[in-house]
Amino acid sequence: MEYGNLTNVIYAEESGTSILDVTLTADPGFEVVLDSFDLAGWRGDYTINSVQVLSGGTSVFSQSNVFISGTTRTSFNTSNLGSLAASTLTIRFDAANLGSDSDNIGLDNIQFSQRSTTPPPVRTSEPSALVAISAVAGIATFLKRARKDR
Repeated sequence: MEYGNLTNVIYAEESGTSILDVTLTADPGFEVVLDSFDLAGWRGDYTINSVQVLSGGTSVFSQSNVFISGTTRTSFNTSNLGSLAASTLTIRFDAANLGSDSDNIGLDNIQFSQRSTTPPPVRTSEPSALVAISAVAGIATFLKRARKDR
């Protein structure tokens, strides 16, 4: 299929299915970070109702009347998305205004990662290091007292 310059796209399978959702879910103890994704039109340019990224049911990115190229790709990345991270993120595009051509919008190149939400462990001294420090402190105290006694 020819969706701009993209290959192996995902699209709403049935004509007239106007909204496509792709949900990214992080593993427990992590959050998903969305870096970028691309949209393109099949053999033509289109303007769709909207592109959104949702965290839960809340919109964290939204753009209306989005032009989608049929010869290249329309990219969404950190320069226009900002920093998006949550336990679950959903990419949603609404092409209801295209009617039976709503399956002519393809999604590809979703780039995302995970990052830990657990704070790093607090470093503690090794028990052997504490013993060594205590020994040095004890010797210093002993020597200080010995000098006083002279």
